[in-house]
Amino acid sequence: MKKIYSILLGFAFIAGGCKKYLDIKPINEQPDTYVLQTKANVLAVLYAAYDRVQADKFVGGRSLIAAELYSDNVDMTTSSLVSSQDYGPFSNRNFGIFNNVGRDVWSTGYGAIYNANIVIDAVDKNLFPDATDAEKAVLKAEALFIRAISHHNLVRVFALPYSNNPTSDPGVPLRITRPTPAEALIPVPRAKVADVYQQIITDLKAAEMVLPATNGGRATSWSAKALLARVYFDMGDYANAYTYANDVIANGGFSLGANVTLPFRNVGPTQASGGVIFQVINMTGDDNSSKLRGEFWNSNAANIIFYVDPAFYQSFDPLDARRNSLINPPGANKAYSLKYMGSNPVNIPVIRLAEMLLTRAESAVRKGGYVAADVRADYNSLRTLAGLAPDLLSSTDSELLTAIQQERHFELATEGDRYYELRRLKQNIRGLAYNDKLQLLKIPDSETRANPDIEQN
Repeated sequence: MKKIYSILLGFAFIAGGCKKYLDIKPINEQPDTYVLQTKANVLAVLYAAYDRVQADKFVGGRSLIAAELYSDNVDMTTSSLVSSQDYGPFSNRNFGIFNNVGRDVWSTGYGAIYNANIVIDAVDKNLFPDATDAEKAVLKAEALFIRAISHHNLVRVFALPYSNNPTSDPGVPLRITRPTPAEALIPVPRAKVADVYQQIITDLKAAEMVLPATNGGRATSWSAKALLARVYFDMGDYANAYTYANDVIANGGFSLGANVTLPFRNVGPTQASGGVIFQVINMTGDDNSSKLRGEFWNSNAANIIFYVDPAFYQSFDPLDARRNSLINPPGANKAYSLKYMGSNPVNIPVIRLAEMLLTRAESAVRKGGYVAADVRADYNSLRTLAGLAPDLLSSTDSELLTAIQQERHFELATEGDRYYELRRLKQNIRGLAYNDKLQLLKIPDSETRANPDIEQN
């Protein structure tokens, strides 16, 4: 834990296409009045938190990569993957505490949480009088969203799923206060999975009540509600998942757009298109998309590391635009995803309207009292955009769930969803049970060195 809380704060300003860093001392060496006495400095801490969420070591790269390599979307036999020090362990499930994927996700995720807690603490203690109460409330709400999405990514990557034994399974350490230097030396145990999820819900509910509906490239009330739908869906709480997904779909003003490629061609902090609700923003001079672009796509296809699993590619309908426009077909090289294609920065969709439609559809069936035509309409909207004929026949619970889950696999492939879907459904994953700890990254050395009693995976 000492490692986590001795992080130097790189105050990142990411609006307006530029990035600035304030030359300051580590935050735990400075009195509050030195750094946090102005709105500008508190806002800089908030930008630093966003910057860590954005990073290719966290939501903008490594946590998505970890989820894809855990799953069955990627061809795990490719020699460049198997021989990789970082990615090879995902093939043979022989993880160690020094794995760089685990190191990066853990340290960057908790770095984002640390920054978020500083902002929350500064608002609660009224440390910067030059901001209005309304401005402070929004800054705190944004920090709560960042803390929630960071804890959620961490507990998904490092812990067994909620569908197993959430009240007894170890999750990840909950860090929800800004520690004093003395407190930073006290080891923090892993909270139970259920407790981590409850804190995420608490943070998101507080955030969505305050966040604005539009907020540039930053968190909004709709991104908080969409993340709540995802969290409840993870938990198998389909009534609440339906409620939040339905609110986003019915009232958020989002549209799927004209074609399947739109969500993956957004650049810069302008209004996202293609039904993107929350995204990682990348721009020239502030680009963290190179890892996803370099591993899933490369101008030289022979250098790609993550090729699409052949069986998955063959499972698409030959007319499906999600295959024909978003996957390069096998030829001289294996098939590979085009979602992160390009030599220029690309934004990374984190939550999309398509996911909300699929979540609402399945949640409606799971909770009961649905109209089959309404459920079909949700996933048929994705089929129509992909150039496929609508499904007019599925009507029973079993038929509808099969259709929805198939569309989810096709729609959200290489976006970090599949692994968590298999675990929620308690299905085997590449020959291992959904709750087999062999699948889990180890708690990295950055934590175990300072917290040797932490329960290891």
